[in-house]
Amino acid sequence: MNLVTAREKVGDLRSRRWTSDDAKRVFRVSVLEPAIKQLASECPEAFIPDEETCVVYQDWNQDSLGRTLAATPDPYVLSLGLVALPGGQPIVVNGTWDAIYYLEVVRSDGTVLRRRCREFFVAQPGQDDGYYVSLDKVWPNSTDTGMSFRLYQPYFYTRDDVTDVVDGRVFNQNQQIVFSVPAGAVRFFGEEDYRGNSRGTPRRLSRWGHEQIPAPNRAPTATAPNQDPTVPWLGQEPPGTFRYCYTYVWGKRDEELVAPGSSLDPMIESSPSPVSALVTVPNMTNAVVLSNLVNIDYEQNFDPVVAGSLRNGHSGWRKRIYRARASVISGAGTQNDIEFPENVYFFLDEVDGITTTFTDAGTITPDYYRRLPESTGYFKWVLSPHADGKHTIDWRVYRRPGTLLADTDAPPVHPDFEDMLLTLLCKWAAQADKQPAEAADYQAQFTDKLGKWRAKDANPAAATVPISWSMQDWGDWNRYALARTVPGP
Repeated sequence: MNLVTAREKVGDLRSRRWTSDDAKRVFRVSVLEPAIKQLASECPEAFIPDEETCVVYQDWNQDSLGRTLAATPDPYVLSLGLVALPGGQPIVVNGTWDAIYYLEVVRSDGTVLRRRCREFFVAQPGQDDGYYVSLDKVWPNSTDTGMSFRLYQPYFYTRDDVTDVVDGRVFNQNQQIVFSVPAGAVRFFGEEDYRGNSRGTPRRLSRWGHEQIPAPNRAPTATAPNQDPTVPWLGQEPPGTFRYCYTYVWGKRDEELVAPGSSLDPMIESSPSPVSALVTVPNMTNAVVLSNLVNIDYEQNFDPVVAGSLRNGHSGWRKRIYRARASVISGAGTQNDIEFPENVYFFLDEVDGITTTFTDAGTITPDYYRRLPESTGYFKWVLSPHADGKHTIDWRVYRRPGTLLADTDAPPVHPDFEDMLLTLLCKWAAQADKQPAEAADYQAQFTDKLGKWRAKDANPAAATVPISWSMQDWGDWNRYALARTVPGP
């Protein structure tokens, strides 16, 4: 049941039509979205579980990397030594270590300081050829050298639309199953990672927290300079009418999880900025110039006035630019047979945190599979034992249903629950029409249907599936807890 079908069915049941653009928008915002959110909240089983793949990384230290840490004149930056250090392992600087790794650094007097790693990078030309890491908090001096450390990943992040994890399986020869347990149980049974004291193949998962980065609060300015030969529209995308917005991003997902458009998805992404005004590219002589993109590095003190500071431009944050197409101007460009849902924003390109302008000349095809996210943040998940190496884990997850924007969009609702969704749609349509008595009647119908479904699916005997003693060591607490902690289908 897609957006058009839902609108027509509710219209038939309530002798009501939403035909104008404004009325369709009212139906989507006031009827469809609250109905789907209520169904997801009160009956998450109505939505078909999806798959999610995550990669967790091993711990590193001064021995495994063949490097020690040293302070630098910049209090936000530590040095990992020269790139060509004899016996030293290379540092990953493509963004996949950013945001997820933390440092436990042992100073010469034995004290341990902890910092979060913002960005791993190689010094800019004109400076020494070394590996560096920028930090979330200042280092107390510029003289510490030869420091030992542990570089570790305390959490991993599912995508922002994941609301719950059912279970997972480690992609290795043992195919270890990973079950969800409460965070308190991990602490109680001593499997919390404390300075690397609990490591192995992950067997349990717990949710520990939530992270969200602020969204840009200023819209980009989009202009198409009239007949400016220095910024022509080059194609292959046809000219047309567009809107733009952007998000802040931090870190990258593993290279094995590359997006269909060949870019690496961000580890953490903000909600979007306000959108630009509508801009029209009338022909091939005009490109779109975006300006007034926020210099987010400056705002976080990573683009300081002091020339030559190592942290300049290395906050770890970048900007992802999204574009919505409202029309196609035929006769230009090499491909005119494309979709243009004017309120659907697709990922276009990514720029540095310090970059404040961007030119869209039609040379980049937006990623069809990467719509603008509706990010409300990311859950922090902890594995126990702490991963003893790089592991790829496939999860079964529930996702928050996304907003239906195009008429052909459909929510991932199981067919058995479409009748419940239709009842809720009628309820919220009655609410929108200021008919509370009818809305209450539809709510009662939904509650009755939900109760009947739960009674049919119930397990009155509270039976549990027998678990082979060979699955776990006989003394493992998980043998006793497993029957209670395995989630539903």
